[in-house]
Amino acid sequence: MKKLRYLMIHCTASRGGTAEDVVRLHRNVFKWSRVGYRIVVEQSGKKVVLADVNQNCIVEDEEITFGAAEHNAYSHHICYIGGIDEKGNPKDTRTPAQIKTLAKIVYQYVDEICPEVLVAGHNQFHNRGCPSFWVPTFCRQIGIDPKNIYEADPFGYSKILK
Repeated sequence: MKKLRYLMIHCTASRGGTAEDVVRLHRNVFKWSRVGYRIVVEQSGKKVVLADVNQNCIVEDEEITFGAAEHNAYSHHICYIGGIDEKGNPKDTRTPAQIKTLAKIVYQYVDEICPEVLVAGHNQFHNRGCPSFWVPTFCRQIGIDPKNIYEADPFGYSKILK
């Protein structure tokens, strides 16, 4: 068990699909024993919980999902369906409904689950475009307290993803 440090936001790097598609990919194609994300936000804004959370600041072994290998033991991972353009390049494709649902999830974590959690994007830990938008900017736009915003930018994505 470790203290929850990050709420990490991801995208599926797809142009569509459902939470069920994510589960099939992780279980049947990747052959993972667990899914990669705790929550998937479908394009309609529907929140689909793939792995339950204990509603506190401790990540117990059964809560671990496989969103970012070296950070899984102290992170919770949420994901929206989308994140690429028609050529497969990173693009913020969040629908207004997805933005609203993502904001609600972030607020739930900060206000109810773990007030010390830092909200971050996958691209702040690995050199890839996911989630195809800059999470610190999103957090500021929705009024998240700066103490809960992870600002590191080791790969320069804040300048690339506007």
